[in-house]
Amino acid sequence: MNWWNELTQLQKIFASIAIPTTAIMFIQFILQLFGLANGEGADGVDAADVDTVSDFHGDFPDGLAEVESDGAFDDGAFDDGFEVEEGLGGMRLFTLRSVIAFFAVGGWMGVAAIDWNLSDFMAIVLAIVAGSLALYFVAWIIYTFLRMQQSGNIRYENAVGKGGEVYLSIPPDGRGKVNVIVQDRLCEIDAISKENRIIKTGEKIIVVDITEEGVLIVEPKTLSEKNEINQKM
Repeated sequence: MNWWNELTQLQKIFASIAIPTTAIMFIQFILQLFGLANGEGADGVDAADVDTVSDFHGDFPDGLAEVESDGAFDDGAFDDGFEVEEGLGGMRLFTLRSVIAFFAVGGWMGVAAIDWNLSDFMAIVLAIVAGSLALYFVAWIIYTFLRMQQSGNIRYENAVGKGGEVYLSIPPDGRGKVNVIVQDRLCEIDAISKENRIIKTGEKIIVVDITEEGVLIVEPKTLSEKNEINQKM
């Protein structure tokens, strides 16, 4: 508490941004390890950020599958309609992880810069520069993993019957994204709902089929379990 009281007003703003985003980064890391360790779909994994769709190109969770969708990148970092164009050489700069890295690193740099007796203006400039470098670095790491993933010849039909978690909400008549482990790799893949209702981010799903374009057809896990029970009865 003494540390907080000693901060300037601007440092408190930087810290208020850095602390929660750093916590989110840590939680993402722990959940990712937990999910991979248990080898179960993306249960408990906080989606990374990628477009793993029709033309497989990808992003983190799936350990990373890189997907080349419709030219624009749908990221669940903010909301279902958030789209960002590809960055350099097809590398997607704005993903959930990279944006979180921007605020976390930028926030701490701002706090440190003021401790170094720099002006508020310089602190803000350094925070933006450091955050941008972190954003680019994380995007580059994701891109590299995706390129490696792309060469793994993943067959998405092997995802049928497996459980996963929704990363980007799936509207009744549109596409979203899910995290599913396929061939021992955690992949983020485009998906559509079998049911005429939205499947929200974080919901557990079961892959029931796949389209010719490689888009997964999924339904809520609870609904799938109920159907199985009814069939047994």
